Amino acid sequence: MVGISRRTLLSSLAAAGLVPAAMTGSAGAQTSGSDLRVMSWAGYQDGSFHRPYLDAHDGSPSFTVMDDEADALSRLRGGYLADVAQPCAYSIGTWVNAGVLRPIDTARLLHWNDIWKPLRNLPRVLDNDLDWFVPLDWGAGGIIYRTDLLPDPDPSWWLLYDEDLEGRIAMQASSQAVVGAAALAVGVADPWSMSNDEQAVVQRLISKQAELVTAFWSDPRVAEDGLERGDLIASFGTNDLYARLLAAEVPVGFLAPREGYLTWVCGLSLLAAGHVDEGLAYDFIDAMLAPEAGKVIISSLGFGHANHKSFDLVSEGLLDRLALSEPRQILEKSEFFDLSTAGAGPQYDALFLGALEQT
Repeated sequence: MVGISRRTLLSSLAAAGLVPAAMTGSAGAQTSGSDLRVMSWAGYQDGSFHRPYLDAHDGSPSFTVMDDEADALSRLRGGYLADVAQPCAYSIGTWVNAGVLRPIDTARLLHWNDIWKPLRNLPRVLDNDLDWFVPLDWGAGGIIYRTDLLPDPDPSWWLLYDEDLEGRIAMQASSQAVVGAAALAVGVADPWSMSNDEQAVVQRLISKQAELVTAFWSDPRVAEDGLERGDLIASFGTNDLYARLLAAEVPVGFLAPREGYLTWVCGLSLLAAGHVDEGLAYDFIDAMLAPEAGKVIISSLGFGHANHKSFDLVSEGLLDRLALSEPRQILEKSEFFDLSTAGAGPQYDALFLGALEQT
């Protein structure tokens, strides 16, 4: 995900209680579960995340933990052999251009049509009629604020540019988050495809924000600690960060900006270097998309799941504490981090750094 600590567990996986589901990938009879090689983020290797695969193939895949996407891509370019990887939507364009992915036949996925509709179209700007990415999980970015210090805030991204809060605001040190929030605040229709004039307006607003914030943070614990102590009144943050603060009994709210959420989406892709029966790969992806697996992801990691049926398996109380009680509304009001063209990332990095230089 964009510049945020990738996976912080919120509760134990022990009580998942998953139910096996039918597999549809048609893996060959001479293969075993461990033949499949998967590159995934830390925390996703437990069998509870892919129980149908484990049961169908008498074992889990062989996992390699991804430290970050750039490192994973570098290893694949260098000839590392794996079958499935877990990139995020904003990096797919770079991976496709690098030639490390192969298209996915979504007709082979039992749960494809159960994926939330706004997610099925990601990444949006790869207009080549091919599917390179299966959404798996997501997190909504909004504003976390201290309800005791700011009891009735205006639900807008403009809160992060409020001069009355100077020195008590924090922002994630991610060009996508910084540029995306500023672009939505000033009414840009598509933050990932801005005109030069729009970029100039956005850059000026970021420069203003740089004078107001206490910190641009890379580690979410900076925002978490600041909000817990009360040094910060408001910070950009995702719903899982809000849930951790709420669990610590910090008086916080999760503000849904009227201009729309900034939402990250990560998923699964087939690798061009895949060397085993392709059916194993499809079985694994389908297992991760199963509602029962989604229940574990929601309950233990605090992230939304791509399969809408997963939410029916989670209590309303927990969904409320995770700020995920209205997933359809969140996704329909989201601007997704899906910088799918390879050059977009450096362009927005330069925009962010240019704004800082103006302060």
